[in-house]
Amino acid sequence: MRLSFRHWPILAALAAALVSFIVQYVTIFHIDHDFPRGVKAYAAVVLGLLWIVLTALSVQRYGRKGLWPLLAAPFALFTPLLMMLLTVSCALNSASCP
Repeated sequence: MRLSFRHWPILAALAAALVSFIVQYVTIFHIDHDFPRGVKAYAAVVLGLLWIVLTALSVQRYGRKGLWPLLAAPFALFTPLLMMLLTVSCALNSASCP
């Protein structure tokens, strides 16, 4: 499969996952701890949702060939899933909240 501009949903989904990972990595390890958590959480959720929409669009448009963005799922969805798990654990037991 030769990539061209007509494969933009696949390329955009991979780019969104890469940007999401870079934002998460930079805000966790390379910015001082005065960085507001809300901004990081908002950026992670927005980029994760963007990745989900673009992946669904590429699968709908290209069928099985559009499954390539699923390889980037851990990079795009790490922080949103982590926040969801922390929210559930805090709802079940308030002593386990960070």
